[in-house]
Amino acid sequence: MRLRETVILALALASANAASATTWHDGDVVSYSESAWGDEPNGTNAASILVANYPLVYAPFGIFEVGTGFSMTFGGYSTLLDYLPAIGTPGPLDTDLLDPMFSSSGGFGGNVSALKLDVDFADANVISGTSGLKFGDLRVYGLTTTPDLNNMRVRDALAVLQGALGGGPTSDSYDALNSTALELSGAFFEGTPSTFAQDHLQAPVPEPSMLLLLVSGVAVVAARRSRVRPT
Repeated sequence: MRLRETVILALALASANAASATTWHDGDVVSYSESAWGDEPNGTNAASILVANYPLVYAPFGIFEVGTGFSMTFGGYSTLLDYLPAIGTPGPLDTDLLDPMFSSSGGFGGNVSALKLDVDFADANVISGTSGLKFGDLRVYGLTTTPDLNNMRVRDALAVLQGALGGGPTSDSYDALNSTALELSGAFFEGTPSTFAQDHLQAPVPEPSMLLLLVSGVAVVAARRSRVRPT
């Protein structure tokens, strides 16, 4: 294949990869909802994973904090388990809280907490799937009720949700934000992709600089091969 054709092919493949949605399979990625994180530990469930690995994930001080602006701070897994799952009408926090049992944020605070646990535990390689992808690096797309989160990584969407939880300005309703946090945290419940995951989460695509490196690498290889003539 000539150099020009090789470069065109590489660009086409890169573009197609960037534009295509991801079809998820069982075990690709793992996440848990707030009801799973806040369940009674039984040795194998999400709550057991939380208890066994909390000191590692939140070393060295063992502090779990959720919310930007106003926040909820938990000094250990036991108080976090006491809080989860949270119930009540979704809303913002109206003050800083230490080891709360409930808050003004209702179920929204619990769902954002669960999403933060999903991202943090995946980053620490405590929960992972066969794809090797970090949950926080997946891309969000196609949302209609919280469209400002589209094209963000899950970890960046989490940052926006934490800002809204902490009482920051938001153009979205708290019902919509709560629903999105719930869908995200349960997107790969125990490794099973939900309809939401199939429709609204995409594997990370290479940045433009990485695509340029890919094309450049292909071009170099093609150029070297073109210099080799059969004897």
